[in-house]
Order: sequence, then C-alpha cells, then structure tokens
Amino acid sequence: MFSEMTSDVHNHDLRSAELILENDARLRLQLDGAHVGLFEWDLVTGQSRWSTGFYLLHGLEPSQEASYTLWRDQVHPDDIDRVEAAIQDSLAKPQELDVDYRIVHPSGDLRWTRLQAQTMRDPQGRPLSMTGHCGDVTRRKLADAALLQSEKLAVAGRMSAALAHEINNPLEAAFNLLYLARGMASQASQADLLDQTMEQLQRVSEISQQTLRFARPSKPKFVRVIEVIESTLRLVGPKLSMGAVQVKTDFQASPQLLCSPGELQQILTNLLNNAAEAGRQPKTVTVRVRTQNDANEGNPGEIRITISDNGPGMTPETLRRIREPFYTTKQGYGTGLGMWVVQELVSKLNGKLTIKSSVGDRWHGTTFSIVLPMTPAETEQS
Repeated sequence: MFSEMTSDVHNHDLRSAELILENDARLRLQLDGAHVGLFEWDLVTGQSRWSTGFYLLHGLEPSQEASYTLWRDQVHPDDIDRVEAAIQDSLAKPQELDVDYRIVHPSGDLRWTRLQAQTMRDPQGRPLSMTGHCGDVTRRKLADAALLQSEKLAVAGRMSAALAHEINNPLEAAFNLLYLARGMASQASQADLLDQTMEQLQRVSEISQQTLRFARPSKPKFVRVIEVIESTLRLVGPKLSMGAVQVKTDFQASPQLLCSPGELQQILTNLLNNAAEAGRQPKTVTVRVRTQNDANEGNPGEIRITISDNGPGMTPETLRRIREPFYTTKQGYGTGLGMWVVQELVSKLNGKLTIKSSVGDRWHGTTFSIVLPMTPAETEQS
C-alpha cells in the first residue's frame, strides 16, 4: 500500500514538472490554451520519450509506446520529406530545429504543428540526443492563409481593372469592323454568322465590365436555362469538335431563371471548358437539367444543372484547392481564375456549387453540380 502511495506521489510530481515545462513551451511558442508537447529523442539508442501533451497534440493515446516511426506516421505525407530534411540539417549543423507540419487526426481534423528542438552533442560534435517542444499553431496558420487570400483577391481586382481597360479598345474596333462587314454581307447565312459573332463579342464586353472589373451587373431578366445552355454549347462547339468531345444532354425540364444571361453563360463556359480539357478518349461530357419542387409554401424549389466528364478525376489536394484564386493544374496556360469566378457568380445567384471527383480505375471523372433557387415568379413561368 505504501509503495502504491509512493508511486502515485512520484507520478504526480512528474506530471506537475511536465506541466511546468509545457507551460514554458507554450509561452515560447506564443500559444494560448492549445496542446503543447515535450519530447526527448536518444539518437544513440533510438528511444523516445513524450509528454502527455505531445501524444494529445498528435492525436495519439498516451498508452502507445513513443517512437520516431509512430511520430513519422502522424505527419502529413506532403510534409514529411521537408520536415525530415530540416531534422537532418539540424543534426548535421549546430543549429536549432524550427519547422512546422500538418497532422491529420483520427477524426479527420487537419491541424498545424510547430516544432522547435536542440541537439545535444559529445565533445567531438557528434549528436547524442534531441530535446524540444511543439505546439498547435492551426489558428495562426488559418489567419495567415486568410490574409494571403485577401491579398490575392486585391491583386485580382487590380489586374481585372487593367485587363478590362486593355480589352475595351480592341473590342470597340472589332464591333466597328463587324458592323461594316454586316452591311456588306451578300448572303443571309453570312449575315447570320456575323450577327452571332457580334452577339458573342457583346457578351465578352459584358464579362469584362461586370465580372473582371467587379462592376455593378446588368439588370437581370428571365431566361430559359436550356436556351442559355444550348447557346453556350454552340459557343464552345468548335473547341469541343477539335477535342473530339461528344456532348450528351439530358433535359427533363425547361425552367426559367431570373439572372444575367451573360453571367450564367460564363459559368457554363468555364465548366464545359474544364470538362472538355479533362476528358479521356473517347471524351464524353454530359449536361443535365432538373427541377425540384418543394411542397412547402414560399419555397418554390430549385434548378439543378450538372456537368460531368469522364476524365482522370481530381486528387483530394486539387479538389480541396480548386476554388482558390490563381490555383491551376494547367501549367503554362491556366490562369487559376476560372473556378474562382464560377464560385463567385454562383454565390451571387444564391446558389451552391458542389464538386465530386474520382480517380479510381473502375470509375473516374468529375461532376460539377450547380443548385439555384427558384423564385415564385420563375415557377409560374417555367
């Protein structure tokens, strides 16, 4: 009984000392209330000792035996090479280790950790052990990411204003030339093609003024969704033909939507271009339109537009970042603004954009789904 009491007192003293050290580390890392962990790594024997906070920080049970391998398994696969390179540099040179990395907890929660450590050496300078501490810096990382996102949007705004200014001059010249060509057209088919060209240039002008410059949008009007889709398919038709893309349509409804037709076409153009570029031979893109009516009074239902391709699919990392401005997988020619613009325009319509993708062997491809709420007036006119 006495030995048990002595053991309890000893464990309590160790834990108290551990908490004091963790609090000291918390201050050095400038943390407030987050988990902090202490560790010792014997480089001669390979054995490790971790504090309770270290286990909790990495989503592990304190009953597990501490080891370098166990720690390594918790580090995000995209970070481990960088972190291990920093550790090797710290062992090779007399410098403090200061590195951050991500941890995916069993719950799926992604957390950022900052690790600082020092290496103890023998008189000949050979590393004997490493001791240090780490803490949760997720909130700081998220704040930095939000600031970076804000800066990106500011850059996009300045770039858009300059781009719109440069686009307007050649657009005006193109309109004038087309107007002269329209007057000289000798055949009805030629006049029709020139009319379609002028219509598309007008939409380019609207895009440059409204979307790129974030200007006040034109007055919305009721448009038939299917007509806008068909017009968009004609617009991107040459690109689809050159890429040998087969387009399948499945329209089970013909709803009307109160919106800017140019903005809706811009959404569809971006998604269709992405689908066409992603497809594998034989390339197939499927466009579907559905309406779903809600029996609840005052909630008339919604319009769902889906665009699916049979491409290789997106990795989880690409799927997570695809809506970020300037993020692109089209190295050399992509701007990284297409999906961000789509997200902004869908949000303006109070809609939702969902993206599902698979990279499996049996089924691969991506489906973009846009859900737009209908107003009572839209329901009456559909």
